[in-house]
Amino acid sequence: MNLTGTDAVTLQFQFRQSQPIVQISHDKTSNDARAGASQMDKIEGLKEILEMDPKNSFARYGLAMELAGRGDTDAALAEFATLLTHDPDY
Repeated sequence: MNLTGTDAVTLQFQFRQSQPIVQISHDKTSNDARAGASQMDKIEGLKEILEMDPKNSFARYGLAMELAGRGDTDAALAEFATLLTHDPDY
């Protein structure tokens, strides 16, 4: 396939626009802190959703998975139990 003129420029532009933007940090401590804060933000956000809609199975499952990923097994199991109480087929 031979591209000339405007077509070639357009394809190059579209390709460049689809390139991911990556930030690289060499400070492991700040990366760990950001990851912990991000995880807490997810947990807090899911809890807020569940305050408004306690039977939201998707949010309940997400909260359980986030808690499990953090190593808070007891809290994760409690959320899974609540999920199955409200939505046994989930």
